[in-house]
Amino acid sequence: MILCLRLCRRASRSFSSTSTSTSNTSSLSKLRFLFLPSSPPNPESHYAHLILTSHSFNPNRKWSPHQFHPLVTDPDLLIRVLNMIREKPEIAFHFFKWLQSQRDLKQSSLAFAALLEILVENDLMSKARWVAERSIDLGMHEIYDLLIEKSVVDKVIACKILDLLLWVYTKKSMVKHCLLSFEKMISKGFSPSVRICNLVLRLLRDKKMVNEAQEVYRKMVGHGITPTVVTVNTMLDTCFKAGDLVKVPEIVSEMEREVVPNVITFNTMLDSCFKAGDLRRVAKILSEMERREVDATEVTYNILINGFSKNGKMEEARRFHGDMRRSGFPVTTYSFNPLIEGYCKQGLFDEAWEVVELMLDAGVSPTASTYNIYIRALWEFRRTDDARRVLLGMAAPDVVSYNTLMHGYVKLGKIREAFLLFGELIVRNIPPSVVTY
Repeated sequence: MILCLRLCRRASRSFSSTSTSTSNTSSLSKLRFLFLPSSPPNPESHYAHLILTSHSFNPNRKWSPHQFHPLVTDPDLLIRVLNMIREKPEIAFHFFKWLQSQRDLKQSSLAFAALLEILVENDLMSKARWVAERSIDLGMHEIYDLLIEKSVVDKVIACKILDLLLWVYTKKSMVKHCLLSFEKMISKGFSPSVRICNLVLRLLRDKKMVNEAQEVYRKMVGHGITPTVVTVNTMLDTCFKAGDLVKVPEIVSEMEREVVPNVITFNTMLDSCFKAGDLRRVAKILSEMERREVDATEVTYNILINGFSKNGKMEEARRFHGDMRRSGFPVTTYSFNPLIEGYCKQGLFDEAWEVVELMLDAGVSPTASTYNIYIRALWEFRRTDDARRVLLGMAAPDVVSYNTLMHGYVKLGKIREAFLLFGELIVRNIPPSVVTY
């Protein structure tokens, strides 16, 4: 009885503050009518009013489980109440979150869908993410079907919610649900955002699922979703991580057709072609850059120098190195070391040393890694004495320098020389590594 009188007083205050056209007498008679035994109060209005007023009096208070027990056990009533307080989305969220802590709560995918709609249409995405993650943690994968098949919310809002759920699947690495949900969206005319598509592709890349990634890519393009530079990078990375370089030219061809390229796109495609050994396509990409008047950057030149050097095309590598310098880009060890390595791999040590001298003339100091390239190549060609002389000439050799030459001695059966080198390493206070032992 006391609780009822308190609710009456709260309801009376609310009615008098919100109404401007109705007299106090009329409001009171309506309120009395609501609490007459013959006319029970509308339960959703009652609970909506109770949630809003209790929150306005004390936003930090916890709601009473006893007061709201019907909402804990009746999902349909909860949905109606959420819809009545949808104009106060933050309160709706906090109340729903509080409900999740109730032990006897009867969960409902429809209630989750209703709250997601309220939050997303008000652009409260961080709160919507919490709700989406909670629903998936509870195994409510049927929300996808509710949004797609039964159209329980507006299509634009539904698409944003579907995107959000797909994001959660990628975050939790739920590959099966990612692919199934993506397929459902596409087949029913919903377009995932390119950002979400890229996240799906990234997950498939990390799982080395090349075929599935290609299928997702084809479907997104076929559905009118324009790929981005991130899409290009992810698709190519997928092939490299899976060791499936055969598909790289095919992907590059698709990207050339679908993506409006910029210098980053071209750099990615050039690097991919070099790694796949497809030098003919490198020439085509360079021609396309020229046709589109896309200027090469420092990164572009370093990719070309490194790529041609690794593929034994030293003339082309030197040509682009010269172009880089003439274009005014700074040259560093990243520009010179690939040339040295390229010559060394072919046993052209004099030419490699000329590059070292060119470095010095350009004011670039060779690093330990520069000399290590030279040392490794010399012992591979069984020129260990020359490798030893290079090591002795280094101002600051590192553990890698010693490891490289020691490895060469061991491979050639020169164990005594390897131990002498190890002793020198200790004398020079260079800490050995795991590789050393």
